[in-house]
Amino acid sequence: MYKIVYEPGYANIFYPESQPKEPLAVTEIGHAHQPAGFDSGDIRRDIFVIQYICSGECTFNGIDVKAPSIIFITPNAPARYNVPSSCNSFSTYWIKFGGAR
Repeated sequence: MYKIVYEPGYANIFYPESQPKEPLAVTEIGHAHQPAGFDSGDIRRDIFVIQYICSGECTFNGIDVKAPSIIFITPNAPARYNVPSSCNSFSTYWIKFGGAR
C-alpha cells in the first residue's frame, strides 16, 4: 500500500503506491483531554489522521501507547482508543487530512 523511504537520522517518508485523484488538504485540527476510562468505540474514517499523544497513556487497537507518541492512521483503517481508568491526564492533538474537501 505504501512505499517507505528512510532518510538516515532524519525521517521515514511514506509514498502512496497510487496517487490520490485530488490534492490533499487539511480538513480538521483538534485537541482533546479524554477522561479516565474513555473508550472511543470502533472508528473508521475515509481520511488520513496524524495523532500526537502529548500526555498520559492509552491502548490503541490493543497496543499500549504512552506519551509522547505519534499515531498515523490511513483511510478506512480501524481505530479504537481506550484510556485506562488509572490515567487522569490523557491529552491528544490531531490533524485530519484528505482530498480537496
